[in-house]
Amino acid sequence: MFSDISYFKSPTVIVVPKGDKSIKSLEDLQGKEIQAISGTAVAMYLEDYNEKHSDNPIKLAYAEADTATFIHNVTAGRYPAYICNESYVEQVEKQLGIDADVVPIENSDEIQDSRAYFLFRKDDTKLKERFDTVLKEMRDDGTLSKLCLKYTKKDYTQGI
Repeated sequence: MFSDISYFKSPTVIVVPKGDKSIKSLEDLQGKEIQAISGTAVAMYLEDYNEKHSDNPIKLAYAEADTATFIHNVTAGRYPAYICNESYVEQVEKQLGIDADVVPIENSDEIQDSRAYFLFRKDDTKLKERFDTVLKEMRDDGTLSKLCLKYTKKDYTQGI
C-alpha cells in the first residue's frame, strides 16, 4: 500500500535544446518527430493527441532507452524535443554534464500523475499511519520544501 501523503510532484514538461525558443507548446511539436517509449503514459497521451490532430500529428519514434539517452538525443540535435518529468532533466544534466531547457505543458497532470508516494507492506498499517503523520507535519512546517531545495534546483513539494 502507498502512503496517503505525497512527498514530491514533478510536472511533465517538454525538453528542448538550450536556448531553443521555437517550441513553446505541444502544438509546436506537430509535424516533428520525437522519441517515446511505447505503453507509457506520455506515449498514450501523445497517441490520443495525434488522433485529435490527425491533420498534423506529432511523429513518434518509439524506442527503448533511459531518460538520459532521450534527453541527450535532444541536446545533441538528433530530435527537437522529448517529454518527461521535469525533475529527470536536472538529474540528467548533472549526470551527463549537458544543458537543456524545459517548456511547461499546460495541464500536464492530464498526461500523468507525477506525484511520488512511499510504499509499505500490506501489514505495515501502523508504520504507514505514522509515516503519513510525519510527512504531513514536514509538508506543513516547510521541512519537505527545505529538503527538496537542498538536493534539487526547484521545490517539487509545491502542490502535493
